[in-house]
Amino acid sequence: GWRVLLAAALFVLACWVYLGVPLWLGPLALVRAWLQPGEPWPRPAWRSFFRPLLHPRSCVGLVFIVAAFALGYKFMLLAREANPWQVVTPSTGLPPDEWFESWDLFAQNLQALPGMVTWECVMLALAGLGLGVAFVTRQLRDYPLLAATPVLLLPALAEFLFIGTREWPALNDHHPRYLLGTVIAGQVWLALIACLPLAKLAQGRGRNWLFIGLAAPLFIAATDRYGWPSPERPRRELEARTNDWTYDVLEADVEAFGGGYWTVWRTVYHVNMVHRQLGERRFLYAVSDRGRVLLMRRDWAAHPTMTVAVLNDPQEYHDFLIGIELCGLAPPEKIGEHGPFEIYSVRPLAPYP
Repeated sequence: GWRVLLAAALFVLACWVYLGVPLWLGPLALVRAWLQPGEPWPRPAWRSFFRPLLHPRSCVGLVFIVAAFALGYKFMLLAREANPWQVVTPSTGLPPDEWFESWDLFAQNLQALPGMVTWECVMLALAGLGLGVAFVTRQLRDYPLLAATPVLLLPALAEFLFIGTREWPALNDHHPRYLLGTVIAGQVWLALIACLPLAKLAQGRGRNWLFIGLAAPLFIAATDRYGWPSPERPRRELEARTNDWTYDVLEADVEAFGGGYWTVWRTVYHVNMVHRQLGERRFLYAVSDRGRVLLMRRDWAAHPTMTVAVLNDPQEYHDFLIGIELCGLAPPEKIGEHGPFEIYSVRPLAPYP
């Protein structure tokens, strides 16, 4: 019972974070439900066709995926109703003559990820080693690898091909984050091949010790690379990466920071962290893309205007004007300068909902 509840909660959470999760997870669950790795194939043809419906675990899982997607879709519609100003992510596709170029760009960007080549070489080497050992020790028949292969690779291929035909990922420079399901499926498939010699051990009483033996090197490697877990370490990393303008903004004593997305948000995040560390209740807002959500929290009735710092840079000012429009603010009025910033006063065009 608790596994069912936990699975339902995780499906809903996954679809709430990213509504496209069923694009990869749905085919994976469906193919697995048909093949049922490790179980004999049913004899009657009708049982083979309706196999996903005849297996309780698979049937419940598929119902959860569909229900979670429907609930996530409803959340999306409610968000659009509450925020009619928000730009809707387009669902249009690319022209067919651009598909091959899009797939090629996705493949190139995946290959260009930091450490991807090393990861591929290590995983392929481990998979080759596992396959060789399993062949020598004659353990290939003890593991349903042939059934697991389509379960993992068919959904990965479906996600890769479908995402490559969409306009929105193409507009976002074919970023590999849209293909995480494909990467995960490929990694799991290679890991299964690498673990072929351990199949019997994983199925027996020694599986707990096997888990500890495999988890320990992972923990040791992570600790050696990143150090012991500590809140101070991410704070130092954040300080090193985001404090380009933090203390200039603090000295300017403004209520918001405006400009380009990648300049504004890291500074806003860090300034608010510094405020919290100093015990201050002040909050720095952002006048940039996706800034309206925060501005809706502001009490405009008590404070009808807001001071904004913008870097004295033509591109940042241009991005600031775009942010003004996206946030529903009136044209800015320059009221002064401070250090590297120009200071503006802004107010909303109309009361926020």
